[in-house]
Amino acid sequence: LKTLDEKVVDFKYKLKNGIITNKKPITFEQMANIWVEKHTVGLGETTLMRYKSVIKNQLSPLFSKKLNKISTGIIQELLNSLLKQGYTSNIKISKVVLFEIFKKAVAYGYITSNPVREVEMPKYEKGKGRALTREEIQAIKATTELPLKEKVYLYIGLYAGLRQGEILALSLNDINLVDNYIS
Repeated sequence: LKTLDEKVVDFKYKLKNGIITNKKPITFEQMANIWVEKHTVGLGETTLMRYKSVIKNQLSPLFSKKLNKISTGIIQELLNSLLKQGYTSNIKISKVVLFEIFKKAVAYGYITSNPVREVEMPKYEKGKGRALTREEIQAIKATTELPLKEKVYLYIGLYAGLRQGEILALSLNDINLVDNYIS
């Protein structure tokens, strides 16, 4: 059995070396809000909207959990669950957002290590693409909530038949507004 003095020395050692923290535990939701508020400054509007959407829609199962109780296994289960629910395109971004939130939690002293560091990306086969239905196209056209920049992006995809990477690679030199074509 350890004496009280040995326990105090052991505690001070662990605290000094980051094995434990003396910060009051906070929830994942609180840390996510801190991260969005303080560490997303300078991001593009669409990137920030996507990050917030991922936090709200995919990472919400972690909201009530204390940061120091979230393990690599819990995060791995969450990402695996997202895959099973069909969120294949958001798994990578979810992991990136999780990693950044936990990285800041370590920097602020709420936890001692980043549990996302050892998480493996779930393996999945990319499905074959499909054309949008007329109803889906009409729903996209009817959307009024999107900023102009995003609408332009969607319309280029719809009417020029370009994929995401092709649209993002476009420059002003590729667009001829006089003769109405994209080269």
